[in-house]
Amino acid sequence: MRRVSDERAAAYDFAEASAMFGRSDAALASVAELDAQRPTRLIVEGVLALHHWMRTGEARHADVVRRSFQMLLARQPQNPYALVLGLRYFLHAAKLEPLMLGLAWQTCQERLSWLERGDQEVVGRAEVLARCAEVALASDRPSESRRLFARALEIDPHQAEGRLRWAGLELDAGNVIVAAELFSAATNAPRSYHRLAAQMGLGVTRARMRDGPGAEKAYREAITAFHQWAAPENGALPKEILYNLGVVLASSADPLLRGEARELLQEFIARPDADEVRALRCRQMLHELKGEFP
Repeated sequence: MRRVSDERAAAYDFAEASAMFGRSDAALASVAELDAQRPTRLIVEGVLALHHWMRTGEARHADVVRRSFQMLLARQPQNPYALVLGLRYFLHAAKLEPLMLGLAWQTCQERLSWLERGDQEVVGRAEVLARCAEVALASDRPSESRRLFARALEIDPHQAEGRLRWAGLELDAGNVIVAAELFSAATNAPRSYHRLAAQMGLGVTRARMRDGPGAEKAYREAITAFHQWAAPENGALPKEILYNLGVVLASSADPLLRGEARELLQEFIARPDADEVRALRCRQMLHELKGEFP
């Protein structure tokens, strides 16, 4: 398959990155001038609404996601990003309505022959296969899930999204060595947002392996990737980096690193979007560090 530049792919990546790092309002404003039926706008609105729905559970966001992928598929039945959005909708809805998982797997089964064909140029084929791999895993088909992830990477070795999700699934399953290999392979992805996600995942994996220096290195590389992605005026570090790196450095024997940990943890607590559970842990660690600094 020949890789091509595609407006829909760019819109999907833009929306995903914006949602992950608190820039949903700016992303919506950037597409507000576009025609309401334009695929670019529908993809951005759908992805952002999906993240809001997953975070808040509000039905109005679910309605936006459903409207977005249904309108996209009505106009472009083989739009891979419409399929991805639809599969993500079904996967999340299945947490409350298990029958939705069956619809997701049925959708994948209907599309697999088209997705597997190599005689056509289809932007996003690997992305859809990777989502079908997630559906297979959720449907208790682990061997089929791994086959689909592997097939997605065979079609597009540069397909970072699938590699990252495969790594995350292996991490959740406790397969930290496999997860580390997959995250490491994604750290060379072309897009800085994917490199950021890969380094963050690698940091979590190294921390679980009790490799403090390896986790620290990964989180610092994540900071570099973040600054390559973020606009200068929006350069405040994501709270995940503040917390994860702060926790790792707090366990270091180096007084300078422990001092940096204190600054990171304090900055996390000061964030208005800091969750109370992690903020409480930060306060506990800061209390332990209190006697070391003036």
